[in-house]
Amino acid sequence: MEITVKLKTKAFPILLLMAIPVIACAVDDPPAVDGIHLGDNEAQVISALGAGESLPMAPGVFTMLYENNGISLILSDQSGMRKVEQIEAITPDNPILGVHVGQNKSDIEQVVGSLTASDSESVNTATLTGNGWKIHFVFDDQNILQRYALVKHQQTTSE
Repeated sequence: MEITVKLKTKAFPILLLMAIPVIACAVDDPPAVDGIHLGDNEAQVISALGAGESLPMAPGVFTMLYENNGISLILSDQSGMRKVEQIEAITPDNPILGVHVGQNKSDIEQVVGSLTASDSESVNTATLTGNGWKIHFVFDDQNILQRYALVKHQQTTSE
C-alpha cells in the first residue's frame, strides 16, 4: 500500500524555516572546546586530544599544552582524579559556542548575546557567564578576539 502526502505550497516555507539551525547559545549548557568539557578527566582528554605536554604548576595542579591545536588545559586533582578546570584557546581552529578567535566583538555578540565588560582598564576583556562556567574573551585594541578561556565558575548572589 502506498501513501502519498501532498504539501500545500503555503506550508513549505514554514517547514523550511523549521529546518534552519538556530545560532544561539544556551547558557545552561556547558560548552565544549575540541571535544573537551570542564570536569573531563585526564583519560578523556588524552582520548580526545592525545598526550599533550604536561607541566606542573602547583601541588595537585598542572597544565597540559597542545601547541599544534592551540589549546592549553589546567587540570587539578579532585577525588583522586585529574579533572579539567580551565580550557584556553588561541587559534581559530577551536570555536566555542560558534565563536572563533579572530572574530570581532560585535559579531561575537550577535552569536552569543551581550558580553559583560571587564573592570580592567589595561586589558580589553569581556565575559559570558553560564550555569557553572564563564568564558573570558580577550580582545586586542581593535576588538578582535585574540584568545578565550573557559573556566569553572560558581555564581554568587550578587551576580
